[in-house]
Amino acid sequence: MPDINPKKVTTKWYKKIISQLSRGNYQIEIAEKNKKYNLENAEIKIISDVAAKGNNINNYSTVLKVTYG
Repeated sequence: MPDINPKKVTTKWYKKIISQLSRGNYQIEIAEKNKKYNLENAEIKIISDVAAKGNNINNYSTVLKVTYG
């Protein structure tokens, strides 16, 4: 997830996911460029620069590259 102040977020979807995550026992990680995760035969790599600047929260979206096989 992007490292932003939740009070700045205005979308219903983001507020809902934060609410649901806070109810469970989940570990939230801040998205870091070039970090990789492996899931069976797939590799997931974070390719965005999540350290976006500015007031537009949409610029903080995480972009993933999934390679299967």
